Amino acid sequence: MVRTRSSAARAAGTIVRFIVFVIAFGIAGFALGGLLGIIMTAITNATGMTQQSMLAALWVFAIPGGVFGAIAGAVVTVLQEMRWNKRASRR
Repeated sequence: MVRTRSSAARAAGTIVRFIVFVIAFGIAGFALGGLLGIIMTAITNATGMTQQSMLAALWVFAIPGGVFGAIAGAVVTVLQEMRWNKRASRR
């Protein structure tokens, strides 16, 4: 006899997985955006084009990177869940 999870347990697992993926991708996007912003700010300051503070790297790159990362995490989770449901319905 195969034991299956209830629909409530499946829904709770899906919600937890969604939250974890969104947070993880958001943090990764924030870190990558901040790194790229710091590199860009360091290059523009070194070339003498303009003097910018490192705070600009946070606002211009890190925060949008976190938002785009969170959106990517949501999309990945939804696509993964759709694929999982499609595979489960074939059985």
